[in-house]
Amino acid sequence: MIKVLVADHIDAEQLAPLREGSRFKIVSDEKAAALERYDAVIVRSRTKVTAQFIAKAKNLKLIARAGTGVDNIDVDEATKRGIIVINAPGANTVAVAELVFGLMLAGVRQIARFDALVKSGGWKDKTFLGRELAGKTLGLAGFGRVAREVAKRALGFGMRVVCYDPYVTPRQAEDAGVVMLSLEQVLSGADFISLHLPLTATTVKIINADNLAKVKSGAMLINTSRGGVIDEAALAKALASGRLACAGLDVFAMEPPSAENPLF
Repeated sequence: MIKVLVADHIDAEQLAPLREGSRFKIVSDEKAAALERYDAVIVRSRTKVTAQFIAKAKNLKLIARAGTGVDNIDVDEATKRGIIVINAPGANTVAVAELVFGLMLAGVRQIARFDALVKSGGWKDKTFLGRELAGKTLGLAGFGRVAREVAKRALGFGMRVVCYDPYVTPRQAEDAGVVMLSLEQVLSGADFISLHLPLTATTVKIINADNLAKVKSGAMLINTSRGGVIDEAALAKALASGRLACAGLDVFAMEPPSAENPLF
């Protein structure tokens, strides 16, 4: 019997294959108590599998991330202890790509603002002007699985797509119908900027005050990757100044974000 701790919320349908038969015992415990009981742990983004976490889980043999990236897992410490770390990088690729467009369209069509206005008894006027995606430039920071799915959909909307990724060749981008540029060129030339970056030492707060100053006035920023790639205080200032028209955020540096978060 292999005891598996599900430390974050995982949909029951995703866990169904593990529940079949008698090989695995699945325990859902978001408080992650009594770690020494478990042979494997499944997490998403919320739970941080730190060195302290691993030290308490003395029988742990496997750490699985239900999603892309492993930045919330101390891989070095796990490796020292002979614990295997795996993830599922393609599991939510299409869902996230679709979310990018949900956020983008909500921003340019001011859907939340219209909704609040009508519910309060008002009606739209000349100050409520939406924008079209067609003919605009979408800049992708990072060109991995999700970004490539976003690019496909953007081309279908009639958008021009450019990207920055130091690990992708211009030919690979060209084959996908995308133009490879520097990060500065992407930031300064795009009407919409969508972030698809892993959280590493080189990408922490890469979207900072200096880089936001390079962004085209009136652009929209979308982040569905990792909250830590944005300097949230700098983003709040860019929004307040009107340099950015809006931002669509699915992730924050601290989750759940505190009430003191300047973006609120």
